Amino acid sequence: MTITDQQRNGEPARAEGRMLAIDTSTATMTVALFEGSTMLGERHNMSERNHSLYLMPTIQELLSENGLLPADLDGLAVGVGPGSYTGVRIGVTVAKTMAWTLQKPVYGVSSLEALAYGAARELFRADGHEAPAEAMAIGAGKEAGELTPLTVNANKDSLRTWFVPLMDARRGQVYTGLFERNERRYTSDVNHEAESDAFSWTRMRSDGIQLMEPWAAVLQEMAEGSGQVPARIVFIGDVEPFRAIIGRLAESWSGDVASQPFAMKASAVGRLAFPLLAEGAPSDAHGLLPNYTQLTEAENNLLGRV
Repeated sequence: MTITDQQRNGEPARAEGRMLAIDTSTATMTVALFEGSTMLGERHNMSERNHSLYLMPTIQELLSENGLLPADLDGLAVGVGPGSYTGVRIGVTVAKTMAWTLQKPVYGVSSLEALAYGAARELFRADGHEAPAEAMAIGAGKEAGELTPLTVNANKDSLRTWFVPLMDARRGQVYTGLFERNERRYTSDVNHEAESDAFSWTRMRSDGIQLMEPWAAVLQEMAEGSGQVPARIVFIGDVEPFRAIIGRLAESWSGDVASQPFAMKASAVGRLAFPLLAEGAPSDAHGLLPNYTQLTEAENNLLGRV
C-alpha cells in the first residue's frame, strides 16, 4: 500500500509496534528505527553510488545496536520515489524482500512527501518555541548545522505554509509536489510538544516532474488565486540550481518565499507510515512498486525503436 493524496494531521503513532523505515531515492541513504512513536535511532550515508553496498549492513547495525533481530520488527516503511531510478529500486527491493521473508506489512511513502514533511517538522518553531535540536544537525546545506528554524507568527491572518520539495531531475526539470502545513491557533496553555495540536498536513498537488520555471509560475498563480492564501512558500531539497528562479518568484509574489537545502530523512518516512501500521492496514509486498514518474532513458530509447 502506498500513501497518496490524503490529509495528514502530523500525529505520532498510537501503535507500540517496531517499524523500520528506509529511503534510498536521493544521494542520502537513510534508515530509521521506531518503537511506537519513539525513534530508537537513525543513520545516514551520502554515498549515492554505494546504496546497494551499505543499506543492509546499516540496517543490521541499527537493529543490533538496539538489541533487535529483523524478526522483532512489526512493519516496514519505504520511500517509493520519485528520485534516482537505481536508488529507488534498491530501497523498494530491500523493503519488499524483508517484508516477504519476515511476513510483515510494508508501506510505501512518497519520497517527495517525506522530504517536505521532514522539513516541515524540523525547520519550524512557533513563536517562543524552538525547533527540535536534531533539526540543526542533519541539513544538506553547505555545512551541517546551518539550518535556520522558520518562525510561525500566530498573529498573521494566514498560518498556512506551502512546502515545495525539489529533487533535481536535470535539464531544468525537478521532481516535485506541493504540501501545506496549516498551523492551528492556540492559547498559551496548550502543550506545544503535542504535534497533533500544532498543525495539519495536506497534499495540494500530486508528485510529478516539472520544468522549474513554469512550475514557479504555476505556484504563484495558485497562491494568488487560492481562497486560502498561504503566508509563505518554502522550497526544500535541491534548491541551489534554482536560486534565480526562486528569487524571481520572491520578487513578484506578495507573500514570503524561502528556500532551504535539506536532506532526506527516514524518520519522516516512518512517521508518515505510522497511521497505516497503527490501524493495521492491509499490505501487499508484491504490489508495492517504485514511482519513477517518467520512463528511464533506456525505456525511452526502446520505445523510440518500436
